[in-house]
Amino acid sequence: MRDESPFCFDAATTSTTFNAVKAAAAAGQTLPPGLVADADGNETTDPTKAEQLLPIGDYKGFGLSMMVDILCAVLSGMPNGNNVSKMFGDPMSKKRELGQFYCALRIDAFRDVAQFKAELQEMAERVRNEPAIDPEIRRVMVPGDPEKEYWGERSTAGISLPHEVNLALSDLTGI
Repeated sequence: MRDESPFCFDAATTSTTFNAVKAAAAAGQTLPPGLVADADGNETTDPTKAEQLLPIGDYKGFGLSMMVDILCAVLSGMPNGNNVSKMFGDPMSKKRELGQFYCALRIDAFRDVAQFKAELQEMAERVRNEPAIDPEIRRVMVPGDPEKEYWGERSTAGISLPHEVNLALSDLTGI
């Protein structure tokens, strides 16, 4: 963008991450409905029973998931769908096979770069200025805003880790 760091969009086709599910399990919390399913594919709010993340947007969300899988796995020859190695459960020493997809475009092949950056900056500011449903809980953000905030906070205050994570890191490192 013109007045800030580049627009970065790191997405998932689910509404949560397995890391968030594991954190909820460690904290003894339940999950909101619609996030995860058990080994039989039944929706659950119990993070200890979560075996799969549910896609956003019902069947259209599943279509987006398939497109991501095609770009990240089928295109690169990596395992896809339920053949992707599990994020948790296997020992850390086991290689995880997970494809990725990156896309870079030459903006100047389409239009003037300065105009593009100015329009993207204006678009981001317009979106951020939309009224929030509940501004006390969350303001309107564009992709990358939370990460920019975390970067600023963590650059000065460090990274706070839950006690269980500190213990696991100590076990791994021997420190």
